[in-house]
Amino acid sequence: DGVIYSQSLAILRWAGRQANLYPDHLQLRCDMVIQCIVDIRDHLLPLWYQAACRRHPTTGVPMVKLSEAQMTEARAFILDEILPVRLAQLERTLLSAPTREGHFCGPLTICDLVVYTFGDEILDGTVAVIGLPPNTLDPFPHLLHLIHKVGAHPDVKAWNDGVRIRENKPNRLGRRSSLVL
Repeated sequence: DGVIYSQSLAILRWAGRQANLYPDHLQLRCDMVIQCIVDIRDHLLPLWYQAACRRHPTTGVPMVKLSEAQMTEARAFILDEILPVRLAQLERTLLSAPTREGHFCGPLTICDLVVYTFGDEILDGTVAVIGLPPNTLDPFPHLLHLIHKVGAHPDVKAWNDGVRIRENKPNRLGRRSSLVL
C-alpha cells in the first residue's frame, strides 16, 4: 500500500497475526515474555552503545558516553544482579506453560522467536563484545532447550540458512551483524 511502517515489535505482532503465531487467546502471555526480553535489552543498551542515552536520533552519535569505570560497574551489575533475576523469571514462566510442548504458550508463538533471537545472540557470541559470555544461559537449562528447539524448527532453520549465505555487509557503524536482513 506504499505506507512505511516502523517499530519492530509492532511489525512482529502484525506478522505474528498473519502467520497465526500470535493468537488472540495467547497474546497477554506472549506479550509478557516479549516485554521481559525488551526490559533485558534495555538494560544492555548502554553497554552496547557505551553511552547512557543510546544514539542521537538524527546524527546516530552515541550520547552521554560512559567512562570505562562506569561501563565496568554497569556490566557487573547487569551480569550479577539483573540477568540472573530476569532469566530466572523467564525460566519459571516457561515451566508454567499451559502445555508441555516446550514453548512459552504451548504452540510456537512470536514470543518463542523473540527469546530464541536473544538467546542465539548470546550463544553465538554476538553480545560477548559487551561482556555477556556464551555460557550466560547455562544456569537456565529450560531456556537453553527452548532456544535449541526453536533454532531446529524447519522454518527457522531454513530462514537462518538463507540469511547466513547472504553477503554480510557492515552496518552504518562499520560493524558486521550475525543476521543480515
